[in-house]
Amino acid sequence: MSPLDRLTQFAEPMINLRRYFHQYPELSLEEFQTTQYIADFFEELGLTPKLLEPTGLVVDLQIDDKKPYLLLRANIDGVYMTELNDHLDYQAVDQVAMHANGHDAQMAALMYVAKTLLEYKEQLAMNIRFLFQPSSEAAGGAQLMIDQNVLSNVELIFGLNWDPSHNTGAMALPKGLTYGRTAMFEATFGGDASAVAHPEQGVDTSIMAAQFILACQSVNTRTIGPSTPSLITIGTAEIGERWNSIPSKATLSGVVRTFDEYADEEISRTLARQAKSIATMQEGLQTFDYTPINEAVVIDEEIVNHIKEELQSKLTDVNWFEAKPALESEDFGAYLQEVPGFMGIVGMGNHEIDTTFSAYNPHYQMDEAAIMSGAQLYLLVAMHDWLNDLR
Repeated sequence: MSPLDRLTQFAEPMINLRRYFHQYPELSLEEFQTTQYIADFFEELGLTPKLLEPTGLVVDLQIDDKKPYLLLRANIDGVYMTELNDHLDYQAVDQVAMHANGHDAQMAALMYVAKTLLEYKEQLAMNIRFLFQPSSEAAGGAQLMIDQNVLSNVELIFGLNWDPSHNTGAMALPKGLTYGRTAMFEATFGGDASAVAHPEQGVDTSIMAAQFILACQSVNTRTIGPSTPSLITIGTAEIGERWNSIPSKATLSGVVRTFDEYADEEISRTLARQAKSIATMQEGLQTFDYTPINEAVVIDEEIVNHIKEELQSKLTDVNWFEAKPALESEDFGAYLQEVPGFMGIVGMGNHEIDTTFSAYNPHYQMDEAAIMSGAQLYLLVAMHDWLNDLR
């Protein structure tokens, strides 16, 4: 029996495992139960997981201590969100966390790929390291792993993402610029509170906040220009404490996505300048903080070329598509600053069962047929003879 055939025998337990993770999501750096569950799974296989701090783990499948490692990554954290899929009997039990990003499926796929590879380890060309990374939805998850030496003796890394905009089972191996840079910002405006009957006695921060929100919308076209892709979004706004008083404080936070460093720096300068100008005009105070989060993900085309033809020959029923650069947040770029690597994208969109909702939507759900497709990618990447390609 081939490794691919063996993997297909785990289709049902893989789906059941994904449903378990979906029902019990945990937020970034709080994935204690998830981490322990994965550790127990690998211990039952006879492997030794290494727990990371504060959460997450790595597991090594070593075939030769003189050979390097290929690292396969899966994320483990959920999103701060209340799920609205009441028709599912495995809907998230936590009202503030949800796997609205496919990490539950990543974990399930990689765990059963590991089980399969253990049975066929004599066919491996490299040692395999399985990384279950926390905090991909918050800042610094990948860097936290790097700081704990998960890349020690690693010569190549592979990660997986799902895409509801493509039909279930369709696949892509992106090349070059794949995901954009991400930064977060926070603008705080200070004024003077007063009774609503006497607004002239106060300094209204709600006006400053409104002006700043509107000003943000013109940066893309008036400062950066329409030919340079960029996104600026205000995600939170906290203004005042009472409904019947002029607010003395307003705090806005948001995200910036760009494809290049110049645009990122120009947006940072422009937003800071606008916040200061608005506060000055309204005779208020302001602070502005801008924090880079993720570098752009740029994948070496040569690495993809080494394996794409082999994958296409073994996955003959797959519809392969060309992935376009996306202004999505992905911390995989931190790993690529250290070692070569690439990613796979698997479609999971199925209009008949409503699995076309984007990530971070409370109605997000998986077409579970896509989980096996992702597992097949993990497996074939692991079994490829990278030693000859990387030398």
